[in-house]
Amino acid sequence: MNQIFYDAVGNNPIIAAVKNMEDIEVSCTIEEIQVIFILFGDVCSIDRIVKRVKGAGKVAMVHVDLISGLSPKEISVEYLKEHTEADGIISTKPSLIKKAKEKGVNLVLAVDAKIADAFSNDANTKFCPVDEIPDGWEGLDIGPKTEEIFANVIKESKTILWNGPTGVFEFENFTHGSRTVGEAIVEATKNGAFSLVGGGDSVACVNKFGLASGVSYVSTGGGALLEAIEGKILPGIAAIQE
Repeated sequence: MNQIFYDAVGNNPIIAAVKNMEDIEVSCTIEEIQVIFILFGDVCSIDRIVKRVKGAGKVAMVHVDLISGLSPKEISVEYLKEHTEADGIISTKPSLIKKAKEKGVNLVLAVDAKIADAFSNDANTKFCPVDEIPDGWEGLDIGPKTEEIFANVIKESKTILWNGPTGVFEFENFTHGSRTVGEAIVEATKNGAFSLVGGGDSVACVNKFGLASGVSYVSTGGGALLEAIEGKILPGIAAIQE
């Protein structure tokens, strides 16, 4: 990662994460914003987007794994280094996949998505593979193929932790993926699995679909829940123990 990023964050700047060109334009006009994380684009537009950010005097960071519309078959850290002037490029997916393989973990990833041309319940929608999201569109839920894959894995599991919906379930047009996952968890629970739902969004999700009573336990803790499972001592627990 370029030293310019470390120099910038060392001054505690405001960092913007942007997913469309309109937000880029706004962020470029705000003096206090020094670092812009680019989370959208495609093989044809990413260089232009990076140049727009740098032209405004901002630090241009690209998170290659989060960009909607970038195909892993076409885009990589190496590609971005060669074809853009980005100050920094972050990629976490390869390391996670590698770690999962090393530990014998079956890492199941989405293969398709329900995409929209705006962050709105009334947006135009369609389904497409996760690595073929067009420029100007964004994934707001998983697609039917992924629903089936996730549901099958869940139904065969004996211990289930659900932390996070599959999409923007607050929008009625993008609830199907989260509902499918929730219903699969309830079915697995009926068949003897232990299911734990944790985190504010997940709790709101199961409550919205009327599924809370069908899981083993609902925790209001999100990040705290994950830290507890990880084995960390939570401040509140530590205080009680003292």
